[in-house]
Amino acid sequence: MNRIFIFSVFFLFIVRNLCAQPNFWELTNGPGNNQVNSLASDPTTGFILAGTGDGVFGTGTNGNNWVPMGLTNLYVLSIAVNSSGHIFAGASSTGLYDAYRSTDFGSNWTMLSLTANGIWEFDINSQGHIFAATGAGIFRSTDNGDNWTEVGLADTCVTSFAINSNGDIFASTCGDGIFHSNDNGDHWMQVGLVDTNVKTIDVSPNGYVYAGSWMQTGIYRSIDNGNTWTQTGLQSTPINTLVINSIEHIFAGTIDGVYRSTDNGDSWVQINSGLTSLDVGSFAIKPDGIIFAGIWGSGVFRSTETTPIENDRDNSVITFSLDQNYPNPFNPATTIEFSLPTAAEVSLVIYNVAGQEVERLIERRTMAPGQYSVEWAPRALPSGVYFYRLTAGSFTQSRKMVLMK
Repeated sequence: MNRIFIFSVFFLFIVRNLCAQPNFWELTNGPGNNQVNSLASDPTTGFILAGTGDGVFGTGTNGNNWVPMGLTNLYVLSIAVNSSGHIFAGASSTGLYDAYRSTDFGSNWTMLSLTANGIWEFDINSQGHIFAATGAGIFRSTDNGDNWTEVGLADTCVTSFAINSNGDIFASTCGDGIFHSNDNGDHWMQVGLVDTNVKTIDVSPNGYVYAGSWMQTGIYRSIDNGNTWTQTGLQSTPINTLVINSIEHIFAGTIDGVYRSTDNGDSWVQINSGLTSLDVGSFAIKPDGIIFAGIWGSGVFRSTETTPIENDRDNSVITFSLDQNYPNPFNPATTIEFSLPTAAEVSLVIYNVAGQEVERLIERRTMAPGQYSVEWAPRALPSGVYFYRLTAGSFTQSRKMVLMK
């Protein structure tokens, strides 16, 4: 009888462990217990940036190694990064917020000419024009932040932006609903949710616009470029932030944790397993589909698996390719991999941000078809952004990497 009982308990233990589902989220090791106000993902490297109550932090290793990146002792409310790796932050020490820029990945920061009562968000369009959502309207810079012009909604509290594939800009406000511009911000038209406090807005790959409300609560959807709106779900939940991945899965950060919709917002499922705190205020998605969630007062969590992304690479087809180095950022060494479908004369060269050549890893060497791995371990170079370029016959490709000592 005892043997049967012991076997039954052991069998139940095995079944429970086999059937147990892994947590969707896990806590990263930083940036401490800081107030995490905003997150951003570098579109080239996938490096994650966090704007916190004590400056800017960054990680390139899925959150395993966060490093301070400047503006220490400033309250960083918003952060963004452009395709050149230039970082923009809205930060304050006195109540008013100033815009800052770093062109060397956080080593140095320049205060820009924009000062406002709250810089809630930056967004950057395909032309590199920067839009700032502030407590006193919308400001635009067309010269990488050197100069700013107010372009609309003067004296209006603007909370968030979304830009679609046609360049149309949608702006959410603290109580005046949604505004739309189709001329790069020169003119704005109110298009819906009048008298609604809209805290966040985003556009899906199919062009649907989603808005999350804090005061009135819930999520609204427009399928006609903002002309009409329908409340889709979470009607009794205040919404802090939204993010949408490449296959149109929508993630909503709320005071009750994270909700996900896979059907254009018609239904929502709560996905909080692994979260130790639920007030989710910001999201960022890496190019590989990993989602980072900023929790007010509790650091940053990441998804344990990649969320689905479109156009997964067909590994059965070998083409000329240059992969992203890993780890990135790195210290003291990193690995660069590339593939050759045919024999070719190959060069692999490292450059600094000024375009100056700093090292040749491979110089005009004829190499057979196959996959190759090269390690680079710079010893005398300073921290900063570097580029590596592969030339193989007529094929040329460059990628960006970050050395952080």
